[in-house]
Amino acid sequence: MRSCITAELTEELGVHTEAAKKMRLEYKKDLASVSEDHAVSVMDFSQNLTLPSVASTPSQWYFLSLVNVHVFGIYYANKGQQYNYVYEELVAGKGTDEVNSMLYHFIQRIVLTNGHRRLAIYADNCGGQNKNNFVVKMLLALAQTGELDVVELRFFVRGHTKNAVDRGFGLMRKKIAKEDVWTADQLLEVINDSSSSSALVHIPKENTMMKLFRTPVKEAYKDLGVQRYQIFTMSEKKPGVTNAAKVRSLLAAYLEPLQPPPTNFEKKQQMYNKGRPYAPSEIASDPLYAAPTDKEERHAKEAKQARHCASAKEKK
Repeated sequence: MRSCITAELTEELGVHTEAAKKMRLEYKKDLASVSEDHAVSVMDFSQNLTLPSVASTPSQWYFLSLVNVHVFGIYYANKGQQYNYVYEELVAGKGTDEVNSMLYHFIQRIVLTNGHRRLAIYADNCGGQNKNNFVVKMLLALAQTGELDVVELRFFVRGHTKNAVDRGFGLMRKKIAKEDVWTADQLLEVINDSSSSSALVHIPKENTMMKLFRTPVKEAYKDLGVQRYQIFTMSEKKPGVTNAAKVRSLLAAYLEPLQPPPTNFEKKQQMYNKGRPYAPSEIASDPLYAAPTDKEERHAKEAKQARHCASAKEKK
């Protein structure tokens, strides 16, 4: 039976397409308006990379849980350069605290260092990491404390999010696909060489970049209905009701280090037992393939048993 396309659905599609066109025009206008005063950037996560990553994948790896590597890209339109923040899953996840930490680092090291007072940030229309109260609040704090005069956070319309960061990710993946990458150091080198316009920012396990932003900004600002809007503008001249001195003190006192995720002992065990035998001899001693301790072996066994028990209960 053929479905019928109603007038309401057609009208809804037209509104969606028109909104996408308007946002795309805003994006192009912003790209054309970069200046010493006005910075424009685009941010997004790449699909996870994995270690190891080799052209000829051993059949034994098809059910192996490889090590995830996260890449968060920020395209700096003023210089035509993409900053790729790269870190392994044992360092941090992909939540709003991670986004705020890397975005804050970019603003402090690139935007403010180059003397920009206005900043436009484009992101995909994601209800998770990007389109979130905590990201908006962090940017509001930067405007309210006078670090920036105006910050605009704009979201592409869902389904129409292709942008400069995606092009950078495409070059990166194309380069990786041609290489056999066994270690984190090799992956960092490949990412760095993927494009002359890319800049690598590696985040090791021991770092001072990842911070717990949600505590101070939650204390400073009420929640906003962010899911209903596409554009947010934060201005120093219209800071809101929260006192700027209070925001500064909250950021100074409560911006604590973000704790890394718990170690995945099962994955460490698998990398040693099933990954290491295929690694070149000169690579086998890399920490990625290190032998788990007896205690870690016990933790891996307990985690596996707990997972099997949970799966058995679901089937009942």
